[in-house]
Amino acid sequence: MKIFVPGLMDVRLHAFADLNGIKNDTPINVGFTILPALVSGKVDAVMGPFKTYETVIMEQQGYKAKFFGLENNEIPDYEELIFVAGAKALSS
Repeated sequence: MKIFVPGLMDVRLHAFADLNGIKNDTPINVGFTILPALVSGKVDAVMGPFKTYETVIMEQQGYKAKFFGLENNEIPDYEELIFVAGAKALSS
């Protein structure tokens, strides 16, 4: 499976792949050409589109669009620094 990964989305890619049992993926950066890459078959899936834009445009152009909600699958959908620490570290 070929998956588009913009910038620093490696962690999300691996979480998505693990969650979905994908063992053999090839990250491909297609820049801002998300829809052309997807509908032409250059990639099988994309990370980074807006569910309120790209999926709507695809359906208007006659393509069936499916959306995997990261936030619904225990993967943060925002780009913030997250710290994981135990009680001892937090109390210092």
